[in-house]
Amino acid sequence: MITRRQKKITTICLLLAVMMALPVEGGRIAGIRVGEAQKGIVMAASKTTLKTKTATIAVADKTRIVLKGKAKGAKYTYESKRPAIASVNGTGLVQGLAGGKAKIAVTQTIKGKTTKVGTFKVVVEKCVLNEKDVYMFLDEEFEGEELLDYINSKANYRFESSDAAVVRVSTSGVIRAVGAGTTKLVVRESYNGKTRQVGTVNVEVEDDEEYYDDEEYYDDEEYYDDEDYTEE
Repeated sequence: MITRRQKKITTICLLLAVMMALPVEGGRIAGIRVGEAQKGIVMAASKTTLKTKTATIAVADKTRIVLKGKAKGAKYTYESKRPAIASVNGTGLVQGLAGGKAKIAVTQTIKGKTTKVGTFKVVVEKCVLNEKDVYMFLDEEFEGEELLDYINSKANYRFESSDAAVVRVSTSGVIRAVGAGTTKLVVRESYNGKTRQVGTVNVEVEDDEEYYDDEEYYDDEEYYDDEDYTEE
Protein backbone atom coordinates (compact mmCIF):
# COMPACT_ATOMS: atom_id res chain seq x y z
CA MET A 1 0.00 0.00 0.00
CA ILE A 2 1.29 3.48 -0.92
CA THR A 3 1.37 5.85 2.01
CA ARG A 4 0.54 9.56 1.91
CA ARG A 5 4.22 10.37 2.36
CA GLN A 6 5.14 8.23 -0.67
CA LYS A 7 2.43 9.96 -2.79
CA LYS A 8 3.78 13.37 -1.78
CA ILE A 9 7.38 12.39 -2.63
CA THR A 10 6.24 11.02 -6.01
CA THR A 11 4.36 14.26 -6.84
CA ILE A 12 7.37 16.43 -5.94
CA CYS A 13 9.68 14.29 -8.05
CA LEU A 14 7.39 14.56 -11.07
CA LEU A 15 7.11 18.33 -10.66
CA LEU A 16 10.89 18.71 -10.40
CA ALA A 17 11.35 16.57 -13.51
CA VAL A 18 9.01 18.87 -15.48
CA MET A 19 10.77 22.01 -14.21
CA MET A 20 14.21 20.66 -15.18
CA ALA A 21 12.98 19.82 -18.69
CA LEU A 22 11.72 23.36 -19.42
CA PRO A 23 13.86 26.45 -20.21
CA VAL A 24 14.15 29.25 -17.69
CA GLU A 25 13.33 32.77 -18.97
CA GLY A 26 13.81 35.70 -16.56
CA GLY A 27 12.74 33.88 -13.42
CA ARG A 28 9.93 32.05 -15.24
CA ILE A 29 9.91 28.44 -16.36
CA ALA A 30 7.96 28.32 -19.65
CA GLY A 31 5.06 30.34 -18.29
CA ILE A 32 5.42 29.10 -14.68
CA ARG A 33 6.60 31.40 -11.91
CA VAL A 34 9.12 29.56 -9.72
CA GLY A 35 7.27 30.41 -6.52
CA GLU A 36 4.00 29.28 -8.04
CA ALA A 37 5.55 26.06 -9.38
CA GLN A 38 6.50 25.12 -5.84
CA LYS A 39 2.83 25.51 -4.91
CA GLY A 40 1.76 23.45 -7.89
CA ILE A 41 0.14 26.49 -9.63
CA VAL A 42 0.66 26.72 -13.40
CA MET A 43 0.19 30.11 -15.11
CA ALA A 44 -0.70 30.20 -18.81
CA ALA A 45 1.73 32.19 -20.94
CA SER A 46 0.33 35.67 -21.75
CA LYS A 47 -0.88 36.35 -25.29
CA THR A 48 -0.99 39.70 -27.04
CA THR A 49 -4.52 40.68 -28.09
CA LEU A 50 -6.43 43.70 -29.41
CA LYS A 51 -8.15 45.68 -26.67
CA THR A 52 -10.87 46.67 -29.16
CA LYS A 53 -11.39 45.21 -32.62
CA THR A 54 -13.55 47.83 -34.31
CA ALA A 55 -13.99 51.60 -34.57
CA THR A 56 -16.10 54.10 -36.51
CA ILE A 57 -14.58 57.49 -37.29
CA ALA A 58 -15.17 60.46 -39.57
CA VAL A 59 -12.95 61.32 -42.51
CA ALA A 60 -9.75 63.01 -41.18
CA ASP A 61 -10.39 61.71 -37.66
CA LYS A 62 -7.96 59.38 -35.88
CA THR A 63 -8.13 56.40 -33.56
CA ARG A 64 -5.42 54.23 -32.02
CA ILE A 65 -5.12 50.45 -31.97
CA VAL A 66 -4.41 49.40 -28.38
CA LEU A 67 -2.76 46.07 -27.56
CA LYS A 68 -3.05 44.07 -24.34
CA GLY A 69 -0.36 41.77 -23.00
CA LYS A 70 2.48 43.04 -25.18
CA ALA A 71 5.51 40.76 -25.03
CA LYS A 72 8.84 42.16 -23.86
CA GLY A 73 11.23 42.70 -26.74
CA ALA A 74 8.56 42.12 -29.39
CA LYS A 75 8.10 44.29 -32.47
CA TYR A 76 4.60 45.08 -33.68
CA THR A 77 3.63 46.03 -37.22
CA TYR A 78 0.39 47.44 -38.61
CA GLU A 79 -0.74 47.19 -42.23
CA SER A 80 -3.87 48.71 -43.80
CA LYS A 81 -5.47 46.53 -46.45
CA ARG A 82 -7.16 49.62 -47.95
CA PRO A 83 -4.72 52.51 -47.48
CA ALA A 84 -6.89 54.83 -49.61
CA ILE A 85 -9.65 54.49 -46.98
CA ALA A 86 -7.61 54.40 -43.78
CA SER A 87 -3.89 54.79 -43.12
CA VAL A 88 -1.94 53.51 -40.11
CA ASN A 89 1.51 54.39 -38.79
CA GLY A 90 4.10 52.33 -36.95
CA THR A 91 2.52 52.95 -33.55
CA GLY A 92 -0.99 51.87 -34.55
CA LEU A 93 -2.49 55.33 -35.10
CA VAL A 94 -5.26 55.02 -37.70
CA GLN A 95 -6.57 57.97 -39.74
CA GLY A 96 -9.66 58.03 -41.95
CA LEU A 97 -8.96 59.29 -45.47
CA ALA A 98 -12.19 58.55 -47.35
CA GLY A 99 -15.58 56.99 -46.75
CA GLY A 100 -15.53 53.19 -46.63
CA LYS A 101 -14.32 50.18 -44.65
CA ALA A 102 -10.75 48.98 -44.06
CA LYS A 103 -8.99 46.19 -42.20
CA ILE A 104 -5.72 46.68 -40.33
CA ALA A 105 -3.57 43.56 -39.89
CA VAL A 106 -1.52 43.51 -36.67
CA THR A 107 1.49 41.19 -36.34
CA GLN A 108 4.06 40.46 -33.66
CA THR A 109 7.71 39.53 -34.27
CA ILE A 110 9.82 38.15 -31.46
CA LYS A 111 13.11 36.27 -31.73
CA GLY A 112 12.70 36.15 -35.51
CA LYS A 113 9.26 34.53 -35.38
CA THR A 114 6.27 36.48 -36.72
CA THR A 115 2.72 35.70 -35.62
CA LYS A 116 -0.64 37.35 -36.26
CA VAL A 117 -2.11 39.29 -33.33
CA GLY A 118 -5.45 40.09 -34.96
CA THR A 119 -7.39 42.26 -37.40
CA PHE A 120 -8.69 45.73 -36.53
CA LYS A 121 -11.74 46.80 -38.56
CA VAL A 122 -12.43 50.50 -39.08
CA VAL A 123 -15.44 52.17 -40.70
CA VAL A 124 -14.79 55.67 -42.07
CA GLU A 125 -17.98 57.69 -42.41
CA LYS A 126 -18.42 60.65 -44.73
CA CYS A 127 -20.28 63.66 -43.39
CA VAL A 128 -24.07 63.24 -43.64
CA LEU A 129 -27.21 65.17 -42.74
CA ASN A 130 -28.97 64.27 -39.50
CA GLU A 131 -32.11 66.26 -40.46
CA LYS A 132 -33.93 66.67 -43.77
CA ASP A 133 -36.81 68.82 -42.54
CA VAL A 134 -36.47 71.75 -40.14
CA TYR A 135 -39.20 73.96 -38.65
CA MET A 136 -38.30 77.38 -37.29
CA PHE A 137 -39.96 80.46 -35.81
CA LEU A 138 -39.25 83.95 -36.98
CA ASP A 139 -35.91 85.30 -35.67
CA GLU A 140 -34.83 81.82 -34.50
CA GLU A 141 -31.23 80.84 -35.36
CA PHE A 142 -28.81 77.96 -34.96
CA GLU A 143 -25.36 76.78 -36.10
CA GLY A 144 -25.47 75.06 -39.48
CA GLU A 145 -23.15 72.28 -38.33
CA GLU A 146 -25.89 71.11 -35.96
CA LEU A 147 -27.45 69.55 -39.07
CA LEU A 148 -24.39 67.35 -39.68
CA ASP A 149 -23.02 64.05 -38.38
CA TYR A 150 -19.45 62.78 -38.88
CA ILE A 151 -18.08 66.24 -39.54
CA ASN A 152 -14.70 66.28 -41.26
CA SER A 153 -12.55 68.48 -39.02
CA LYS A 154 -10.34 69.49 -41.96
CA ALA A 155 -13.14 70.32 -44.39
CA ASN A 156 -15.04 73.56 -45.00
CA TYR A 157 -18.84 73.53 -45.03
CA ARG A 158 -21.06 75.98 -46.86
CA PHE A 159 -24.83 76.43 -46.38
CA GLU A 160 -26.82 78.14 -49.12
CA SER A 161 -30.44 79.28 -48.81
CA SER A 162 -32.59 79.23 -51.93
CA ASP A 163 -34.65 82.13 -50.55
CA ALA A 164 -32.83 84.78 -48.51
CA ALA A 165 -36.18 86.41 -47.67
CA VAL A 166 -37.02 83.36 -45.55
CA VAL A 167 -33.65 82.12 -44.25
CA ARG A 168 -30.27 83.80 -44.27
CA VAL A 169 -26.88 82.22 -43.62
CA SER A 170 -24.03 84.21 -42.08
CA THR A 171 -20.43 83.89 -43.19
CA SER A 172 -19.76 81.84 -40.02
CA GLY A 173 -22.53 79.37 -40.87
CA VAL A 174 -25.29 80.64 -38.56
CA ILE A 175 -28.76 79.98 -40.01
CA ARG A 176 -31.42 82.59 -39.17
CA ALA A 177 -35.13 82.72 -39.93
CA VAL A 178 -36.00 86.19 -41.26
CA GLY A 179 -39.40 85.71 -42.87
CA ALA A 180 -42.35 83.32 -42.93
CA GLY A 181 -42.32 80.78 -45.73
CA THR A 182 -40.38 77.78 -47.01
CA THR A 183 -36.94 77.43 -48.48
CA LYS A 184 -34.18 74.88 -49.07
CA LEU A 185 -30.70 74.78 -47.59
CA VAL A 186 -28.04 73.20 -49.79
CA VAL A 187 -25.03 71.92 -47.82
CA ARG A 188 -21.65 71.53 -49.53
CA GLU A 189 -18.33 70.19 -48.25
CA SER A 190 -14.90 71.20 -49.61
CA TYR A 191 -11.99 68.90 -48.80
CA ASN A 192 -8.64 68.19 -50.47
CA GLY A 193 -9.47 70.47 -53.38
CA LYS A 194 -12.80 68.74 -54.10
CA THR A 195 -16.34 69.91 -53.39
CA ARG A 196 -19.33 67.62 -52.95
CA GLN A 197 -22.96 68.18 -52.01
CA VAL A 198 -23.76 66.70 -48.61
CA GLY A 199 -27.50 67.12 -49.08
CA THR A 200 -30.53 69.42 -49.03
CA VAL A 201 -32.62 70.46 -46.01
CA ASN A 202 -36.22 71.65 -46.29
CA VAL A 203 -36.88 74.62 -44.00
CA GLU A 204 -40.27 76.03 -42.99
CA VAL A 205 -40.49 79.29 -41.05
CA GLU A 206 -43.65 80.26 -39.17
CA ASP A 207 -44.53 83.62 -37.68
CA ASP A 208 -45.01 83.39 -33.90
CA GLU A 209 -48.31 85.28 -34.04
CA GLU A 210 -49.75 83.01 -36.75
CA TYR A 211 -48.73 79.95 -34.78
CA TYR A 212 -50.43 81.07 -31.57
CA ASP A 213 -53.67 82.11 -33.31
CA ASP A 214 -54.74 78.46 -33.56
CA GLU A 215 -53.01 77.22 -30.40
CA GLU A 216 -54.93 75.90 -27.43
CA TYR A 217 -54.02 77.83 -24.27
CA TYR A 218 -53.75 76.19 -20.85
CA ASP A 219 -55.00 77.94 -17.72
CA ASP A 220 -54.13 75.97 -14.58
CA GLU A 221 -55.37 72.46 -15.40
CA GLU A 222 -58.09 73.52 -17.87
CA TYR A 223 -57.61 74.65 -21.44
CA TYR A 224 -59.60 76.66 -23.90
CA ASP A 225 -59.41 77.65 -27.55
CA ASP A 226 -58.34 81.21 -28.26
CA GLU A 227 -61.33 81.73 -30.56
CA ASP A 228 -63.85 80.58 -27.95
CA TYR A 229 -62.36 82.52 -25.06
CA THR A 230 -64.06 85.70 -23.84
CA GLU A 231 -62.62 87.46 -20.85
CA GLU A 232 -65.28 88.36 -18.28
